[in-house]
Amino acid sequence: NLRKYGASFPIIQCCESKDGVDLPYVGVNDEAGAYAAVSHLIATGCRQIAMANASGPFGFARQRRAGYLRALQAHGLTPDSAMVIEYNMGEDSGEMVARRLMDLPRRPDGIFFDYDVVAVGAQRVLIEAGWRVPEDVAIVGFDGSDMTLICTPTLTTVAQPAYQIGLRSAEMLFALLEGRTLEERQVTLDFELKIRQSTR
Repeated sequence: NLRKYGASFPIIQCCESKDGVDLPYVGVNDEAGAYAAVSHLIATGCRQIAMANASGPFGFARQRRAGYLRALQAHGLTPDSAMVIEYNMGEDSGEMVARRLMDLPRRPDGIFFDYDVVAVGAQRVLIEAGWRVPEDVAIVGFDGSDMTLICTPTLTTVAQPAYQIGLRSAEMLFALLEGRTLEERQVTLDFELKIRQSTR
């Protein structure tokens, strides 16, 4: 559909880009952001680090998983496929991930979530089950959504510059609508690792 409509209409891919589709894109480096998140967990003493990873055709999920794996390997930790919990996007995704984390034969001391909404939901369930955050398990999310500030404890997250992504996408869209050629078709903006209460 992107190829079909992209041939007739101006389209900017925002935060998510599809492989093999040559359309303009604005977002962050998902792989590098995940690497920073997992490296932070390792720097604070975590060694058994799990990941919650969205299933399906999401490019961001593949890139964030690649960053997770690269960070483990770079710091001398052996990746374990059992520690990667795949989930389907939905309102109960966080609870489902938490239940599966609690069933792991080896209890993680750190968890990287590729999406804040799932992290916040899972954190609540883990705390209700008696896990202390961050004393027993440290948690990092990815997105920088407002809910990371209103959950307890507040969530460490890889924050995307949402306003700047929207602004740059709109500027590029207007340029296409006006018939101008884009100076840059693939725009990667900086992320920020915001360290809060959910990590040590």
